[in-house]
Amino acid sequence: MNDARPDVPLLFTPLQLRSIVARNRIVSSPMCQYASDDGGPGEWQLVNFGRFAM
Repeated sequence: MNDARPDVPLLFTPLQLRSIVARNRIVSSPMCQYASDDGGPGEWQLVNFGRFAM
């Protein structure tokens, strides 16, 4: 995974961690799991994570 491209910031390049490859280096850990119904995402989580996608 040494596809270094000087025209692309490092933040937007793939990152490999063992067998997992992330398309870029922007990640967010799970938050407010206690607010979920049955441990799954709900409307609040959709809005919360949606704001990061903007």
